[in-house]
Amino acid sequence: VDLLRSHELDAMLVHFMEPDTASHHFHAFDDPRSPLHRDGPRGVVDDVYAELDRGLGRLLDIAGPGTRVMLLSDHGSAGASDRCIFWNRWLADAGFLAFESPGREPAALRWKRRALQLVPAGLQAAAFSAFGGVADRLESAARYAGIDWKRTRVYCDEVPYFPSLRINLLGREPGGIVAPSARDALVEELQAALLAMRDPFDGFPVVQRVQRREERFDGPCAGQMPDLLL
Repeated sequence: VDLLRSHELDAMLVHFMEPDTASHHFHAFDDPRSPLHRDGPRGVVDDVYAELDRGLGRLLDIAGPGTRVMLLSDHGSAGASDRCIFWNRWLADAGFLAFESPGREPAALRWKRRALQLVPAGLQAAAFSAFGGVADRLESAARYAGIDWKRTRVYCDEVPYFPSLRINLLGREPGGIVAPSARDALVEELQAALLAMRDPFDGFPVVQRVQRREERFDGPCAGQMPDLLL
């Protein structure tokens, strides 16, 4: 509000975090279909959206008539399911990924756990930001611990709201083994396997659509996106 009143702005971006946090903690109380449903405070999510609507109204009143508004969410919204997919496990079962033999816990996981225990929760974001690339490498090593890269053609970040797959491409990935000339054939093999997946509980298709990165993204940073989006 202060910025809009005191500056002539060409564009303004406002991020409201409240609906994300409120939905994570309170949605299950209002949704009897949720596997997490239990007694608790009711109507919190509705109250949060009503307050956000009033806040947006204040901004629009100050911005004035004719202001163009784009309202969007950072990801889709829905109640929690009673099932989930561990994509790297599925890739291993389908022959696209290999795990190392089970044994001692990977060092990266131990170091990450120790760091989280030593640094107070309120300081963790700042601490890991200060260590920059070192923290990034530790997180990558911990997240992908146990994958045998010499026998892995495809892997997944396993980010819950962005189901996607990456090819372990030679010359691009640190342990890449898939030759660029073999990429298209591998993508077709993957697409066929993904579209053939069926939910073991109800028999319905798990994956409705598979898109290649080049179908969705372009520009100088497009190469950072996953190879396949599900």
